Amino acid sequence: MIPVSVAIITRNRQTELAHCLSSLACQSFPPYEVIVVDNASDDDTRAIVLNFKKNVAFPVYYHIEPNIGYPFARNKAIKRAHYDWIAFIDDDCVADINWCKTIQSILVKHRKKKNIAAILGHSLNYYPNNPFASALQYSHELWKKQTIHGSIKNYEVLDTRNILYHRPALHKYGVTFNNEYTKGSEDSDIGLQIKNAGLLAIHAPSIYVYHKESQTIAEYVSKKRKYLQSTNYFHKIRNYTPIYLYVSPKTKLSLWHLCTIKLNWIQTLIALCIVYSRIYAWWPIQYEK
Repeated sequence: MIPVSVAIITRNRQTELAHCLSSLACQSFPPYEVIVVDNASDDDTRAIVLNFKKNVAFPVYYHIEPNIGYPFARNKAIKRAHYDWIAFIDDDCVADINWCKTIQSILVKHRKKKNIAAILGHSLNYYPNNPFASALQYSHELWKKQTIHGSIKNYEVLDTRNILYHRPALHKYGVTFNNEYTKGSEDSDIGLQIKNAGLLAIHAPSIYVYHKESQTIAEYVSKKRKYLQSTNYFHKIRNYTPIYLYVSPKTKLSLWHLCTIKLNWIQTLIALCIVYSRIYAWWPIQYEK
């Protein structure tokens, strides 16, 4: 077996965190260790983690990162991990019962490949019957399908909701989360760093989690706005056009299909959300001053 550190970054989401931790406690193959980095929460996050620690057999470590932003917290998790491989899972995700076991199978399968720096898992919609959650999931999958065709063509899609990193490879080539990306897209940036270093990232959809997408129109609009703001910031710093702002012929075809088939009211709402997100993505980027 290959030891793996599991890391969760959290901030003021105690309910989601408790559910995520519970899914790790129920694994068919228990994790070697779980690291929770609290990004300066002011709720009961600390109490939840310490209570969880008392009730599981594997090591649980709780760390506070006072600097607000995902890059600071993720870098701390990588620094505090005890094993070469670290698996990140978002605090609003629920791990499949065989998540840790499948990670082991994938690592063993690819153990002879020396230049792998990242293994990207897959995420499913935790609320499949909710139209807003389904629209966000569909949009997320469109984003990835534009560049994942068996292998990963553009490492921008290496999002951190369910991913493994090989710490020695990152350290050797000086790859780290850039602290400038406090508004998001830090995962896309480190993906491009991995690519530029000549390292390899592979896609392992059998490693999957269930992600809790937004369930109301207000949450949906807020999340899409944050996506575009972080993409804007990513574009500004790197002078790079993210694929999120590019609509492929396949995407256009899927939108045309949605507009021409007969839909029930739920499907219509999903279609409108998807069209909204794509039109928003086509809109000219407004650079922040």
